[in-house]
Amino acid sequence: MRLTPSALFLGAAGFVGVFTLLAARFGYPDVLDAPAPQVLAQLAAAPDSLRVVWAVYAVLPLALALAALGLHRHLRMSPTAARVVTAAGLLAGGAMSFGLLRWSTLNWSLARAWSAASAETRPALEAVFDAGNLWLGSAVGELVGEVALAVWLVGAARAPLARWAAWSTAALGVVLGLGAFRQVWPSLAVVTELMNLWLPVGLIALAAALVRSAPVVRLAPAAPVWTAALVLGLVLAASPAAAGPDRELIVHGFRAPSTGVELRQGVLGFHVGLYPTTIDQATNGDSRTTWFLKTGLTAYFLGFDTGSGRDSSPYVGVSLVQGLGNDWDVSRSTTTGAGGTFEAGFRWAAYAGLDLRLGASVLAGFDGRVRVNPTPGIGWSVPY
Repeated sequence: MRLTPSALFLGAAGFVGVFTLLAARFGYPDVLDAPAPQVLAQLAAAPDSLRVVWAVYAVLPLALALAALGLHRHLRMSPTAARVVTAAGLLAGGAMSFGLLRWSTLNWSLARAWSAASAETRPALEAVFDAGNLWLGSAVGELVGEVALAVWLVGAARAPLARWAAWSTAALGVVLGLGAFRQVWPSLAVVTELMNLWLPVGLIALAAALVRSAPVVRLAPAAPVWTAALVLGLVLAASPAAAGPDRELIVHGFRAPSTGVELRQGVLGFHVGLYPTTIDQATNGDSRTTWFLKTGLTAYFLGFDTGSGRDSSPYVGVSLVQGLGNDWDVSRSTTTGAGGTFEAGFRWAAYAGLDLRLGASVLAGFDGRVRVNPTPGIGWSVPY
């Protein structure tokens, strides 16, 4: 119950962000009705960063499965019925995720092979593409996934909710279940057009209603941080890569993003290190430094050369932090000792491999604590 509203909020808002991005850059969902040669050619010409977007799109439905697990013990129905409803939520998340995963795996590989294939072998690749879309997309992801989600939504209406939230959640499930059969009755396709708008709004409304219920959530304050990180990260990851070295090993000497190392390829970097910050006080009232283990991703965008031969650029990042002591000791409690950060700033490639950074970070603990820190940094970058 503590995690359900945040999972719903993140899944719904993330869906809106990714859906909008794919609509702008790939013509989604209209591309689903296009002939295989057109889609494969379009996918073959897409940048690698779009593959990341598709992969994240495939992960988002798992938030629904997480929400179903969190709500299970609070469903006001018989144990057997509750198990059926929760199983439907898990099936919905898994089926939708499995169906969408084809874009960053099977379809992506088929597109690369199709672009290099001869005219005689292309029809075979197009047949595999069509079969994958039929079975993984239409059958598993859409029909099974949406029917299962409809069952879970109708069951979720039996959670401790206000009357308006219960009725609207049940209605959302009924309409979604009806639209899932558009493969059988094409006239129901108009229902899907409405659900693309209604479903995210309905899930966010359900999350808000659960926050107002008892027991309430402590994780809810962190949800906007994670959602902003996801949406901004996706948009920026899909931006054109900066000039200069495409791959770098960066050794960071201070807080931005951590005192550690980072591997950057294109617009995305993965970092791991220690993060020291003064965010609480000792028993005598003196400020004290707390150390965190920090791992995460950074997206770089809109790069430009300031004279060093390498690109300076703004950046955003999202990370997981685990406290190593004081009031954030993860060894005592994951809830009070860990959290996530969203940060934004500017990386200045000052000279040769020297990097200077200035930014700010929002730390949101899993128990709802939120802290804002300045994040200056210094590092040395080498291509690899």
